[in-house]
Amino acid sequence: MADYQEISLKSEAKTLEKAFSLIAVEFSKTVYKGNLNNEINKSIMFRSQNLKYLLYNYINKLNELLLNECFILSEVQDLSINMVNNDYMLSSVVAGSKIKGNEIDVLVKEISKNVLIKEDKDGCHVQISLLVEEKNEI
Repeated sequence: MADYQEISLKSEAKTLEKAFSLIAVEFSKTVYKGNLNNEINKSIMFRSQNLKYLLYNYINKLNELLLNECFILSEVQDLSINMVNNDYMLSSVVAGSKIKGNEIDVLVKEISKNVLIKEDKDGCHVQISLLVEEKNEI
């Protein structure tokens, strides 16, 4: 039987964009412990009706890039969040590397939709939880 663990990713920053950037890098450090280079740039863009789903979709997209393309980010080079009509639009350029699928340290089984985003005079606090499974070598 698989042994799952819940991990909370948290970031605090002066701006919402910086908090999203920091949590994206935290996601990468959670699933892959190796060294990375900025060999490849990827553009990510999507819309969402609220900020919580925006963060959920962003982390989900990073996980999809990892699983489908073996791409792991090492740095968020640019990230902006703007209102378009009544939706939030996230536009991001991330830099990273391709890795071998067997080099992934932790498999994300589920990304929680229970997201915390709090903005106040001190800045922005962001938190999202992952249900993960440590990869066992056979």
